[in-house]
Order: sequence, then C-alpha cells, then structure tokens
Amino acid sequence: MTFHVEPLVLRAYARQLGDIDQVAEEADRYISVYGDLALHEQGLMGFVAPGHRVLVAEFHRLMAHLKNLGIESERAVGAAAAEYERTDTRSAAEIDAGYPGVPRGGSWDYETEPRRGMGHARSD
Repeated sequence: MTFHVEPLVLRAYARQLGDIDQVAEEADRYISVYGDLALHEQGLMGFVAPGHRVLVAEFHRLMAHLKNLGIESERAVGAAAAEYERTDTRSAAEIDAGYPGVPRGGSWDYETEPRRGMGHARSD
C-alpha cells in the first residue's frame, strides 16, 4: 500500500476552507439584519420568546468560531501542502543523487550520427 498526496489538490482544498469565513460572515450579517429586534419590536417577541437575544448572541459567537476555524484550517492545510512539496523535492533529489552521473564530454553530431530509438531512418 502506498500513500500519495497531490499538493495542488491540497492547496485547492485549503482555498475552499478559506471560503468558510466568508460564508460565516454573510450568515452573521443576515442574522444581524433579520434576527436582531429593534427596541420597539422586542415587546411581543420578548414576551413570547425571552431567550431570543440569547439565541442570537450564541449564533454570533458560533459564526465567529466558524470563521476562525475556516481561516486556521486554510492555513494548516496550506502548510501541509507546502511540507509535502518540500518532502517530494527532497526525496526526488536524493533519488537522483543515487544514479550514476552521465558523461558530458564531446559533442553529438546530429547530421552524421544515427538517430536511435526516435523512429528516424538514416539517409545516407
């Protein structure tokens, strides 16, 4: 069994997690506009549902927590992607270093040397 991670996919997921803070902020704004009661509206609602202010305050707290969770999750998953990239680069360099070197002396004359393995026939 092998374990494979695509850092680009992790980064895309991190960006999606980062969108959570915008969603939480929009939901919080919605509750502020439509959930909070003006002083003159609190009379009947305060009588029918006295816990309304507590519930709205709890919702605002929850949205703040969700926003922070999205921001921190984006940061953490992005850091994990960066670490996988560093690890992959380091591992590839170690593997490459284990292969024998290729002699670099001389030059290759593409006009006179056969083109082996390239599907070209020599035209002499």
